[in-house]
Amino acid sequence: MATPSEPSKYEARTGLKLSVDIAAPPAQDVPSPRSKSPIKKFLKAEGVDEDASSGSFEKSRASSPRGRSKNIQLIELKRANNLALALASFKIHDHYEQIVNDIVTMDERVVNPALLGCLQRFFPTEKEKQALQSFKGSVSTLGKAERFFCLLFQVPGMQERIDMFLYKMEFARIHSSLLSRVLVVKRACRDLVENYSFTQALEQFFKKHKTTSFSAFEEYRTSFISGYLPEIDEKLRSFHGDLDKAMGVELVEVQQQLNRLVAGMRPIQSFVNRSPTSSSGQSEERDGKARDILFHFLTDCRAPLSEIEREYEAMELWGDKLLAVFGESKATCEISAILKSVVELL
Repeated sequence: MATPSEPSKYEARTGLKLSVDIAAPPAQDVPSPRSKSPIKKFLKAEGVDEDASSGSFEKSRASSPRGRSKNIQLIELKRANNLALALASFKIHDHYEQIVNDIVTMDERVVNPALLGCLQRFFPTEKEKQALQSFKGSVSTLGKAERFFCLLFQVPGMQERIDMFLYKMEFARIHSSLLSRVLVVKRACRDLVENYSFTQALEQFFKKHKTTSFSAFEEYRTSFISGYLPEIDEKLRSFHGDLDKAMGVELVEVQQQLNRLVAGMRPIQSFVNRSPTSSSGQSEERDGKARDILFHFLTDCRAPLSEIEREYEAMELWGDKLLAVFGESKATCEISAILKSVVELL
């Protein structure tokens, strides 16, 4: 039996699983530090010559005493190596200052969700962050990952900025996926409740057995199939496709994802409303660009968020009506169980 995965740093920090839901689009698989061979998997997905990359990496290690790099190591070795290879695969070699600037100003021309997801996964621990911030030596003596994060930590609240940028870039995809599941469950429940022949057959069935409950429906299913199913019109059978899709939707997960989608707006709203605090003209200019971008993002998201909240409420309403037809409520029965049972009848 597979053991449950550990919570991501983002989840532990915010209670949201956006790094799971958003940060790993199939088009660019970013390596996980817990995977069996994250470097090879990532290089293969990026079309990088694995042998060449591996060879150059091994040579750099072998050239130093006892196979160890001469660079000062402040980040756990495996994560540092994975991040360095990932940055190279994103064609980010020594242009770290430009990438940091693009993240701060939320410039999507170079930065993409896969890169941000990579940074989320390999983000230094609090102890490593303190070590990087207190480092007084020459930055040139650090490894590539350390040099990159040294620049990153010069900007206050960089982890929050990455989270917000990633949320913004993936909002449309998550919204679309979530809305499609809400709509398919709503349609399935509505179609059953509004099918007169089905509800009449159920009413007669429950009257005969002198009880109204889903457990009774399951217990005497054979009786329903032989005595009442033939009376159900063909329109109900035409709902089979939607019912089949809807029964696989985990409504608890849908509710959690909707909560995350709404909650993800809060830090963005807080950032937009925050008064400028930097004394540096360059920093304030960059923050101003980010605030302007996020302000327009919030404006654009109002309608989609209202739509999905409205459809979710409608889904719950039709779900409650379907449960009532079977003499049940959310406390006593799951909608998916009813949908699954009806699909099996058809």
